[in-house]
This record gives sequence, C-alpha cells and structure tokens, in this order.
Amino acid sequence: MKRTTQSIRVLGVRGFLAVVAALCSIVVAQAVPAPLGPGGFVFPPPPGVNPTGTLLASTTAPFLSATLNGTLISRVYSGDSTSPLTGLTFTYQIILSPSSPNAVSQLTVSRFGSFLTDVSYFGDGATNVPPSFISRSNEGGGVGDVMQFHFGPPGVTESLFPGNTSSLLIVQTSAPNFQATIASIIDGVAVPNIASLAPLTIPEPSTAVLGVAGLVAFAIARRKK
Repeated sequence: MKRTTQSIRVLGVRGFLAVVAALCSIVVAQAVPAPLGPGGFVFPPPPGVNPTGTLLASTTAPFLSATLNGTLISRVYSGDSTSPLTGLTFTYQIILSPSSPNAVSQLTVSRFGSFLTDVSYFGDGATNVPPSFISRSNEGGGVGDVMQFHFGPPGVTESLFPGNTSSLLIVQTSAPNFQATIASIIDGVAVPNIASLAPLTIPEPSTAVLGVAGLVAFAIARRKK
C-alpha cells in the first residue's frame, strides 16, 4: 500500500511538471512572431514583445477626414534582439481621437516588396486594441508590397472605436534600409497619404536596366539637338 501511495505521488508530481512544461511551451509559442509572405495572412496574430535595439527614425502623423480623426505613429529599429530576422523592425500604432466620427477597420502600409516579414503585436489588451488578423498583398513574383492590419473579424464591424489606441503593430523584416512611405487608414473609405516608414525597396534588375537605357537615350537625343 505504501509503495502504491508513493507511486501515485510520483505520478502526481510528474503530471504536474508535464502540465507546467506544456503551459510554458504555450507561452513561448505565443511570444514568437509569425512569418507572413506575399498573399498570406495570420489569424489570429501572435502577441509579441516590445522591440529592442536602436531607434533610427520616428514619425507622428495626424490624419483627418470627414469620417476619421487621429494620429499614426511609425518607428523603425535596428539591432532588434527579439527579431528572428536580420533586418530592421517597423512598428505602427493608431491613436483614434474621441471626436472621430467613425471607427477604424484597417491600416495599410506600402513598400514591403519581397522582403521576409514576421508579424506580431504588443499590448495588454486592456488599454489598447489588438488586430484581429494581419494580411499581405500579392503582386506576383514573390512581391507582397502592402501590409494590412485588420480590426474586427472578417465580415464584422470595426473594433477600433473612437477614443481607442491600437496595440503596437510589429513587423520584423529582412530589410537592411528604410524609407519614408505612405499609409492609409480605412473605415470603408480610406484616409490616404499618411506619412509613415517602411523598408527601402530595390528596383528589379529589368526595371533598373530600362531606367538606365532611358537616360542614355535621352542624353543622346539632347546631344544630337
């Protein structure tokens, strides 16, 4: 009887440790960003951690239309130790004014080209609103230029309401450089041309060759004149 009791205790301890290990693996898995390629989507996006490293640039861009009113904050970091990739990390956050007539359903940011990307968000969910899913466009040839952050499940009304702040939206990339770009915030009708930051894309070789050829032809034409 004593041996049976000891066996039960050992099994109980082992079972408890197994449960703890499983929970730890879930927590670790939740902290890992999800890869997002052209034409793909991540549902639901994983919670991540606040990026580390050196802040290279930051923009704070107010936006105003007949339906939306708020601010978009964009930042870019180098040397982010939390990134599984070797390039720059970009973050975006929407602060929607309490006076905004409408809620936000989507944020789109352009110029991610063919770079590798991993996505996640950072926030406690109490004072900010996480994205319901994240998707990326597909222009073909391995290019997915536009990153899309969605608020509210597909086919359901928006979840980022006036007075809300979004979670920190994180895109870790393989891009070595960055550039100024534009973003759009949508409630059914887009507020376009909002200043933002994104990877610096390099033209395709064929495009670069055509551009050089055009400059050469232009120079020859001018010389003949």
